Amino acid sequence: MRYWKRLNPDGSINTVESYSHNLDVGGAIEITEQEFNSYMASLPVIPLTIADLPKSNVAVILKSVGADNKSAVITRTWMGVDYDIPCGIAYSILKEFSVSPKKINIGDTVILTYLEHGDNEMLPVITDKKM
Repeated sequence: MRYWKRLNPDGSINTVESYSHNLDVGGAIEITEQEFNSYMASLPVIPLTIADLPKSNVAVILKSVGADNKSAVITRTWMGVDYDIPCGIAYSILKEFSVSPKKINIGDTVILTYLEHGDNEMLPVITDKKM
């Protein structure tokens, strides 16, 4: 692995980069792994909110189902942090949660999908159970 930095006009570091290829990187200055790691460790940790998480289909854990049986809370793990996300439940999944014996239980892995709703709004909905 080779490590590089790019500088701002004032000489401060703009970015650091690492590459597994053996080519020189145009416009960058080669640095040591220790310099790379020191710079990365100096960056502030920026906490994410639920709104910051990627809107993709993802396996999550069913945490609870609302009294209305139309809403739920799931736990999604992103970069080692657990986020509890309120969401809707697709009818096909609701049926499996409502039958006796239940085919889906609290703590089961389910699939969360983000569905388009209105202008630029994405609603999280449980759409499937993980096989």
